[in-house]
Amino acid sequence: ARRETQQSNQRRQEVERLYAFSQRLLGTENVFGLLNRVPSFIVESFGVVGSAIYFENKQKTYYSDIVVQAAIPLEQLQAVSGRGEPVLDRKNGLCYMPIRMGVRPIGSLGLVGCNVSRETQEAIGSLIAIAIERATTMEKLTKAEATRESDRLRSLLLDSVTHEFRTPLTAIKASAETLLSEVELDKPQL
Repeated sequence: ARRETQQSNQRRQEVERLYAFSQRLLGTENVFGLLNRVPSFIVESFGVVGSAIYFENKQKTYYSDIVVQAAIPLEQLQAVSGRGEPVLDRKNGLCYMPIRMGVRPIGSLGLVGCNVSRETQEAIGSLIAIAIERATTMEKLTKAEATRESDRLRSLLLDSVTHEFRTPLTAIKASAETLLSEVELDKPQL
């Protein structure tokens, strides 16, 4: 009963940490800022020593700090991402988990001082993938909205400019037609 109580408390704490982690991920809206902050968010939320994230499409790795760079080899992160299978080395306190978008691996997560369950690690990977997808979508939406607004302003500016030119051009055209019609005009009176 004591062991079950302890396991239950540990699962509850992990769920609370996952919730706090997800809230931090939602607070960051641009992809660049998100990618740079996620490793430190993991360290702060789950109490691990360090973390690293590798993304296949960018061929880039993000670390929580410089010391972690030596502890988590890039080759291992790439191998886990390529295979899509987790590697748990509890003896050395290292855990590697693929980051999946659906069933397709998009990168991998490495943890130093791994003290969280495999299920929590999978949840962390899923949350990261969802947050990146959300931030990417938000950036695309923002760019599309900016483009639409730019087109609207360009159209308004052109309408304004053409309206401003129409009135003087109409007067010039009327004067030119009058001059060309060879109508005899009255002599100016003094």
